[in-house]
Amino acid sequence: MLQSMLSRGILARNDEALSLTEPSRRFTADFGIDTGAFESPARALCIGCLDWSERRDHLAGKLGAAYLSRLIELKWARRDASSRAVLFSRRGLAGFNEMFPI
Repeated sequence: MLQSMLSRGILARNDEALSLTEPSRRFTADFGIDTGAFESPARALCIGCLDWSERRDHLAGKLGAAYLSRLIELKWARRDASSRAVLFSRRGLAGFNEMFPI
């Protein structure tokens, strides 16, 4: 997801920091996520976080949590009860790959 968003200009990376762009706000809203909820400074908006199993950054922070919640709401994915894994349905994987092509 993060690689797709960066390569398509949906997110911007300056040095090591990630930032939301105007296209990313539209993309996120079109995906059904309320971007107004991101205004609270209590948690970082979007950061890259190394996924040790994949050995590459994934999207973390409020934006990453919002996308995960939306994927679960759409029933594209669910959390595995016995681990931190996120499991995708067949329909969800197809939808995810369409929304976040690499």
